Amino acid sequence: MACTKQVTGCISTRYCLAFLLMGVIIHVFTLRSNFSIIVVAMDQFSWDPITQGRIIGAYSYGHVFSQVMGGFLEARFGGKKVLGLSILLSSVLTLLTPAAAVAGEWWLFVVRMVVGFVQTFSLKYHYPVNPMIDD
Repeated sequence: MACTKQVTGCISTRYCLAFLLMGVIIHVFTLRSNFSIIVVAMDQFSWDPITQGRIIGAYSYGHVFSQVMGGFLEARFGGKKVLGLSILLSSVLTLLTPAAAVAGEWWLFVVRMVVGFVQTFSLKYHYPVNPMIDD
């Protein structure tokens, strides 16, 4: 199923969708990598390197545990809904990161793990949306 409709007078839906998916991927990788950079600068919490590594690694724990569930959700609800909800939830959870850091390192660990869990859906399951771009 190819997209042939015109969004505006000169841009086809195919190019618009490709541009939006590129924005989604950039957004997800920005949310993913920003914490690795700022955790080192959080001097007010006086975390040792082991705690910092544990908190940074929380993303990976969530990422690993969501692979099967992400496939199930994509098959049941479709790629567009799963992708949109994943971006929304990961953005909101990233905004809650400072509050979780103030609440304690385990709250921050849980928030980062849930971000990793939710972002797996957007990193892996934007591919079902891609066939609409092809001819």
